[in-house]
Amino acid sequence: MKIIISPSKTMKPTKHHLQMSTPIFNEKSKPLKHALLNLSIEEIEKTFQVSNKLAQNIFNGLKDQTLYPALFYYTGTVFKQLELKNYTHIEFDYINKHLHILDALYGVLKYSDGISFYRLDYLSQLDTFNLYSYWQSCIDELYEDEDLIINLASNEFSKQIHHQNMVTIDFCIEENGKMKRPSMHVKKARGQMLNYLITHQITSLDYLKLIDLDGYCYDKNLSNEHHFVMIKSVKK
Repeated sequence: MKIIISPSKTMKPTKHHLQMSTPIFNEKSKPLKHALLNLSIEEIEKTFQVSNKLAQNIFNGLKDQTLYPALFYYTGTVFKQLELKNYTHIEFDYINKHLHILDALYGVLKYSDGISFYRLDYLSQLDTFNLYSYWQSCIDELYEDEDLIINLASNEFSKQIHHQNMVTIDFCIEENGKMKRPSMHVKKARGQMLNYLITHQITSLDYLKLIDLDGYCYDKNLSNEHHFVMIKSVKK
């Protein structure tokens, strides 16, 4: 079983005592890294649709090749839900065995893989690279014999996975009879679910159906074998 999540655009080093590992597809990522490092500030601004000030920060950040373990470097909403400081070797063993971070630059990352600052997503127009095509055969081969994939990644990243046994966890808020998926709420719920899976060592899909996670509960009427809908009802 593998759990897949998306990376975040925000990154900041966190104290750790890990021995860093090397990304699975480190060699294949090198041409992409080279293309990133050769972007001018103006090209960064255009490629990532960011302000000139942010483009300058990205340009400067790319020059720093200091490595940090992935799970201790990303600072997006999903990652803020993880209780990294409280995890024991038992939790980290589970993370090492089950968690993969899908990524446009590295393909797939494990939690301890050493990465340096970068910015790249699948929607970026980077030279002549079609990033979905670039990574497809590697991803297909990696998951070919996997028995189950629990999808907590965004559609941008999870659409890279073509697997017959992938189950997507879909978080919805029901408000006055209407279903909504506010981005920040969904990201927070994904992080909370990941933290729950880690701290409870979950390996069974049936157990997911029993979870009450911050008010999100499994809805059997809206779910199917590949799509678990977790609904949180709010009243206004």
